[in-house]
Amino acid sequence: MADLTPANALDLLETVDLIVDGTDNFETRYLLNDAAVKLGSRGFYGAAVGSYGLKLTVVPGRTACLKCIYPEPPGVRSRPANRRRSRARDHAIAALQVADA
Repeated sequence: MADLTPANALDLLETVDLIVDGTDNFETRYLLNDAAVKLGSRGFYGAAVGSYGLKLTVVPGRTACLKCIYPEPPGVRSRPANRRRSRARDHAIAALQVADA
């Protein structure tokens, strides 16, 4: 078990064909994206914000990558402490990522 860093990302991911990303920050998403593009691995990204969610499938050399679509991280919106996450939304996005994989 190791933390994913720019120094070890390629070594940790070089033997995988698919990267399913459920992280909650763009620094890690970009790190996974860069590794996927360099290694030719397919990436499956999912995000849930507010009342909506989205997913993106990246196939290096065939589709746009995450940085192609979001060259800069989108603005971060704070979430009130008393606001609950939508489990149904989160589960739906995860199910769509798995279906694509």
